[in-house]
Amino acid sequence: MLLILDVANEIGYDPARVNEQTVGIVSEAIFDTLLETDSEGKLQPSLAESWTASEDQLSYTFKLREGVVFHDGSSFDSADVAYTLGRFKDPEVGAPRAALLANIQSVVADDPLTVTVNLATPQSSILSTLSHISAAILPDGAGDDPEFGKHPVGTGPFKFKEWVRDQRLRVTANDDYWRSERPYLDGIDFTFNSDDNARSAAVRSGDVDFLYQAPAETVEILKNDASFHISGEGGYSWHYMVMNPAFEPFSDVRVRQAIFLALDRSALAVGGLGAGNGEPLNGGFLPASDPAGVTEAVWTQDYDKAADLLKEAGYEDGFSFDILSLSGWAWQNRTMQVLAEQLKPLGITANVRIVEPSSMISSAVARDYEAMAWSFAPTYSPDERIQQTFVTGAPNNWGDFSNEEFDRLATQARQSSDPEEQADLTREAMEIATREGPYAFLYNYNVYDITGSRVHGYESTPLVSYRSLRDVWLEQ
Repeated sequence: MLLILDVANEIGYDPARVNEQTVGIVSEAIFDTLLETDSEGKLQPSLAESWTASEDQLSYTFKLREGVVFHDGSSFDSADVAYTLGRFKDPEVGAPRAALLANIQSVVADDPLTVTVNLATPQSSILSTLSHISAAILPDGAGDDPEFGKHPVGTGPFKFKEWVRDQRLRVTANDDYWRSERPYLDGIDFTFNSDDNARSAAVRSGDVDFLYQAPAETVEILKNDASFHISGEGGYSWHYMVMNPAFEPFSDVRVRQAIFLALDRSALAVGGLGAGNGEPLNGGFLPASDPAGVTEAVWTQDYDKAADLLKEAGYEDGFSFDILSLSGWAWQNRTMQVLAEQLKPLGITANVRIVEPSSMISSAVARDYEAMAWSFAPTYSPDERIQQTFVTGAPNNWGDFSNEEFDRLATQARQSSDPEEQADLTREAMEIATREGPYAFLYNYNVYDITGSRVHGYESTPLVSYRSLRDVWLEQ
């Protein structure tokens, strides 16, 4: 039987090149990684049956699973791992998460079923990074085809069948999958629709079995309806606004801090998501409950202090700017509208412009924006997000934040093998980013999925992973 699963957007399906959450769900159906994280965030074997670390934490040796074949019929071995990780680091590929593997010095295929990854310095997050779907293993040389993302080949539970732009992407069961008796489904049709109202109507009518990242208002309507199952509470992603320091008012830290002081993050969460669906962030991207989270708010709303800072900076009469916000993400657009209202008492006019994901990413990369709303899924290790988004030169550091003390603390946290020390260093670093950086951290939010009553076996995870689609079955 086919599962009909609706997602909001489509981009492309080369896991190294694209890092969108809506791409990950498809990639996790098609590809495998060396390791996985389970529903509790613990590392588990996948294409690697086992692994060992050297005493100095600079080498990791992986024993690979025997008998695995790719969808094209070729056998999986250490050469595929060496190729994939080498390609991931290749600047010409432009992998958004390349910085997370930049510390790899070499990947050595010791024999067909053994591969060793050698690091330049200790990296506490290396195993969790290798478990992320962006590090999915490709057949040796396959990614050299510039069209690979349009017809991806992996070792996962489902094989790519066809992609009809703006309509659907179909995958079918991989009969040679190495996990016994998986998958249960004959296949999955991923349908694409950025209209929240239409997506909600489709799952309520039964035209769609699985609504990916359901709108908060739909969750509220269906939460007491026994015909549907809602999962995802506790799976925190985070939302923020980045201000471009190349845009003159935002080049002054006092202006940015004035905006931080103007925001009521609790009201932003309620305005965007509804009551009870988000947790305010007043000190970085981690919730206060996280071991590395900032427990005391760095910023709380204070218009008087905000006005004083604007006056010092020469903007006591305010100014105007544009905020880019994603189409198909109604909750994000609502949040930005509430944010714009909160800036009005300072004489600041924020114009919310709704744009497509591809346009948003192009603007971010080219720094052709004044401000933009964005969000990220959580990661197993805070180091992964810090290295990708906040350290100097990070690929998703679209606000070009650069602070020597922050970088020093981030490096120390990455190299530490003591979890408590890692947390302390991360917390101290994020306090700096929250005070000095161009990022207005807004709130954590739950990512909810809605499944119809005939869908069984799906298990949501705090890290927003969809690997359990291989365990899903449909009641006749």
